[in-house]
Amino acid sequence: MVYARVLTFHVEADHMPTVIEALQGALDRWRDHSGFRGLLCLEHDGLREEVMIIALWDASCLAETARQAEEARELIADATDAGVASRAYEVLGFVPGVAGAAGSAGAAAGATAGGVASRVA
Repeated sequence: MVYARVLTFHVEADHMPTVIEALQGALDRWRDHSGFRGLLCLEHDGLREEVMIIALWDASCLAETARQAEEARELIADATDAGVASRAYEVLGFVPGVAGAAGSAGAAAGATAGGVASRVA
């Protein structure tokens, strides 16, 4: 089973570099974890940027990484001066595109050298 841990929050545009830095720090810690399946960061422009971060985990690792996820949530909350909602969902299905999950996600998210892009295109 795979689970998605989803963080959602709003942030002022000038705080986005700090959010990206916090997200990169979390990704650096998770990258080599055997249960980590990937991360997707979504941004929606508005009066304040709306951001959604989706981290995919094997079911057995969701609880194991809860403390690290809470630390990442706190870093982001400090950077945004706003609340960060966090929820976990069971992934009922995932169908990668023709290019495959890794190829599609990296290209779509604007990932840089296995990291988080400075701005999502």
